[in-house]
Amino acid sequence: MLAQNACHFIGRVVRISKLIGKEENPFIIFILALHNETILKGDMPQLVEKPTFIKCFAFSGLAKIMDFWVKPGAMLGVTAKVSNNADMSGTEVVFLAQHILFLDKFYHHQVRQAETILKEAKELEKKYKEEKEGEEQA
Repeated sequence: MLAQNACHFIGRVVRISKLIGKEENPFIIFILALHNETILKGDMPQLVEKPTFIKCFAFSGLAKIMDFWVKPGAMLGVTAKVSNNADMSGTEVVFLAQHILFLDKFYHHQVRQAETILKEAKELEKKYKEEKEGEEQA
């Protein structure tokens, strides 16, 4: 079943904020540049590349991951929900990121390294707890 209100984008991060908000519910704002080709009509049709910029928000764990790993220039695949951000100046369409996919080879390598380190740390923590419980029982 297809999810309603789901958008999928591939683009490069132009700007990314630092982590904003409290420890329990942080968020991050980033601008994604999407490739967009436009045909100008006139005497001679002409293909012009003009990026489209979209404003995205990421929350909680996704925000923490992005704060640590994502830098301007990174190519990402983003699945997001559309949201209207209405204020006194009018309505601004923003996108609430649900999932991100690192599309640069560098990021794939770094993420795999981090996952391996995290897995090893969890195994060591588990082993330490088991040893400590064994000592307490003895």
